[in-house]
Formats: sequence, C-alpha cells, structure tokens
Amino acid sequence: MSSLQKTIWIAALIQVMATAWLLAEFLRDPSPAAVVAKEYSYIGHDYPVEFPVSNIERVAMTLQESVHFSLNVSDHMANKEWDALDKPRHFGSTHVGPQFRSVATVFGHQLHCLRTLHSGVLTKYGHSDEEPNYHHWQHCLNYLRQTFLCDAIDTLEEGDFMQRDYAAHRMGDNLLCRDWEAVFAALDRKQQEWLEFNIEWVAPELTAPQNDPI
Repeated sequence: MSSLQKTIWIAALIQVMATAWLLAEFLRDPSPAAVVAKEYSYIGHDYPVEFPVSNIERVAMTLQESVHFSLNVSDHMANKEWDALDKPRHFGSTHVGPQFRSVATVFGHQLHCLRTLHSGVLTKYGHSDEEPNYHHWQHCLNYLRQTFLCDAIDTLEEGDFMQRDYAAHRMGDNLLCRDWEAVFAALDRKQQEWLEFNIEWVAPELTAPQNDPI
C-alpha cells in the first residue's frame, strides 16, 4: 500500500470516528432545534405517555408522622381531609388533544385508591354507611402495589424502619420529589380549557342569554 493510500485510509478513519462521536453527542443531549416534536392523533393508543408539564422542577419533602389524615372517625377535620384527597382536579383526570380526550393520571388514580382503602377501613369497623366493595378494594391494593413497583423510588432512608418508634421519632428523611404543585396547576389549566370548550361546543345554550322568569 502506497503512502498516498495510507493517508486516504487514515483520513477516512478519522472522519468515521468524528462522525460517530458527533452522533453520540447528539443522541446524549440533542439540540432542541434538531428534535422534531411528535404529533399525536389522540385516537386509540396514539397519545403521550406522560401528561405534559413544562419546566417541572424538583422539590424537597420531609417524611413525617403527620397529624393530618388520621383514622379517628370523631376527627371531623381528618374526615374532610380524606374526603378531599381524591376530589381536587377531578380525581387526577384531565382532557388532552384537540378533541379533549378524557384520560387520567396515575398519581390521581393512586390518591383515589388511598381514599377508597380508607373508606374500606371505616366500613370494616362499622364507621361508615357505605356498602362494602371488596372488588374495588382488591383492585386498589393491586394497583398501588404495581404502580409503586413501577416508580421504584430508590432514595435511601437511615436505619431500620421496622425498629423505629414512630410515636417518639416523628420526623424522617428528606425526599426529592417532582413538584406536584406544578402538576396540579397544569391540571387546573387543562380543566379550565375543557370547561370553556364544553360550554362553547357541547352546551352552547349555557352561554345564551336567558329571559327573566315570568
């Protein structure tokens, strides 16, 4: 092989290596201008995997033995807290896409299941007028089990929680969480958009002027 051929081969090899490096850098941290946002039809299974919340940040939460959400049936404030747990933001449900397709968030479903299991505890011990719904309780236990596994939070906690005296040691470790308030705010905005769409296109008579009653 002549020196010219060797030079050409070396130059080609360097070009291939440079191209591979640039491709790897693009895949690791693609430029926003180079990324084409996927468009969804919102028909069938063609919708985003996650509810779109822009610029979501991380926030700290300290685990603690809260005085809220107690199982004391005579604690009316706690009862109101449990009742309100899954009702804000309509159980975590929302509407997406141009036709406002109805979907639900996983965390909203989780909160609903917590409220359902709390109601089941009260029903079990005769503190609720609700009819027992064992199939719903079983669903919620399995749903929480599976979604907790899916999330798999690997934050380390100090010590052995099975040996801890929770009555005396009420403060736990800090967790780094997604900002749930940002998610709530986004759900509120979507809910307002849905209400406006519903009034304009689904029930326009609600916005029509009404005559005074005779």
